[in-house]
Amino acid sequence: VAFAIMTPPTFLVGMTFPLVNRIGIRDMKRLGTGVGFLYFANTFGSILGSLAAGFLVLPWLGAKGGILVTAGLNVVIGVVALGARLPRRPPEVAVAGAVALAALLVAPMLARSGRDVLSNSQGRADTVLFRREDSVAETRVYRKPGGALHMSVDGYDIGGSETAVLRKEKLLAHLPMALVPRGREVLAVGLGSGITLGSLALHREIESLVVVEIVPGVVDGAELFREHHGNVLDDPRTEIHVEDGIQYLLTCGRRFDVISSDSKLNPDYVGNAALLSRDYYALCRDHLTDHGVMVQWVALHLPVSEMRTIAHSFAREFPHRALFWHYPNSVVLAGSRNPVGVDLDRVRSFLEDEPIREDLASVHLDDAYGMASLYVTGEEALLDAVRSAPVCTWFRPRLEFSVLKSGLSRSVPVLEDGSLEWLLAVRRPGEQTVRGAFEPETLDRFHASAGKLLEGYGAGGGVNVLATGTLSFREGLARNPEDRRLRHIVDFLEADARRQEGE
Repeated sequence: VAFAIMTPPTFLVGMTFPLVNRIGIRDMKRLGTGVGFLYFANTFGSILGSLAAGFLVLPWLGAKGGILVTAGLNVVIGVVALGARLPRRPPEVAVAGAVALAALLVAPMLARSGRDVLSNSQGRADTVLFRREDSVAETRVYRKPGGALHMSVDGYDIGGSETAVLRKEKLLAHLPMALVPRGREVLAVGLGSGITLGSLALHREIESLVVVEIVPGVVDGAELFREHHGNVLDDPRTEIHVEDGIQYLLTCGRRFDVISSDSKLNPDYVGNAALLSRDYYALCRDHLTDHGVMVQWVALHLPVSEMRTIAHSFAREFPHRALFWHYPNSVVLAGSRNPVGVDLDRVRSFLEDEPIREDLASVHLDDAYGMASLYVTGEEALLDAVRSAPVCTWFRPRLEFSVLKSGLSRSVPVLEDGSLEWLLAVRRPGEQTVRGAFEPETLDRFHASAGKLLEGYGAGGGVNVLATGTLSFREGLARNPEDRRLRHIVDFLEADARRQEGE
């Protein structure tokens, strides 16, 4: 279908320059001068057209409107050129003019026609609150019938206020702060809904909160999440840069205590491989302070082979590294020049601050041991687990090609199950680095229950099928009744069972 649509205009565009020369050059003696002038005009027009497309047409009209306006302009130019070339104005000109007028009259209806393609988490009943197409992407914010907000970029959900999404957004804020001795200068690569930034802003020790977001519409769309991110965009510590994250790091001379990266790679399409590459991680490492930590979120629904490629690319650039998992679908890599370990005393100090404690409680992380039990593996064990995987670089962006191929061959639940099985296979909780005061027996209990939590989610059917993991969840809760994550899941399953019996 794409070939059939693109072939005719491609063929006709190829005819344009010879036809323009035939029309514009009347005397063969002026052939060289005429071709040179027309070539200059063509190049100059291409430059102006590129600027107009990026800065005027797309921001004002969007992709569909821009295509229709450009097509209409082509039709008008064709009719004018035909009429100017033929002195007696034959019927062909009148017919062409009538067709052109009809096309211009139909254009507004065409602009409103076509299927409205929904984002991957959007339903027909959702209310679109914000929609903007700029020179980078289309940003959309929509509200679910239940009240939850979602944000998508080019049809892919990048943030929201639903609990499962909030876990990831808040984890990317609080986990790195628990891994560093102090976090005064913080960089967030990717704004999204702004909830991660809002959770970071709860930490009063932060003096500078820099965020880099490449899509202008995302910055404006994040305004609708104010009640969820606490008006962080107006925080005097917040510094927003609308540009590419790599370009920002290449040109800024600052160093940060924390770099939190939320780069995404979806099996349905690619485009972010540069931000999941060894070169990018080397750039981030060089912008960390001596005690700084970088964290990278990785989606659980990536094929295991690609997850291992990302982890290998990451692990190669940091002297010390660790892998964490928070239910249901967040994998986080952490890297530093120093051993990566949760500081339990630091987490306890966070919990004494009421806003931070409430924020952590909302995602069942308001326990220092619970935070530490997110650990899966690290250091040499992590490197050994991914050593056979290829590395993604800017010059060899393997993920740009492999993710799409792997994602098309398997469903998301199957991909999630594979990732959970791999996490279980590489899990080494006994090798964790922990700082601060702790009771070994209590930490062991939390690691045991965390293992059962992971086992339960990996029981089959993807992270949205909990019933298959009921036995593991109950065993984990029996081993550690203090694990609020398991208590939440078991209570939910029991309530669901009672509801089904009632029906």
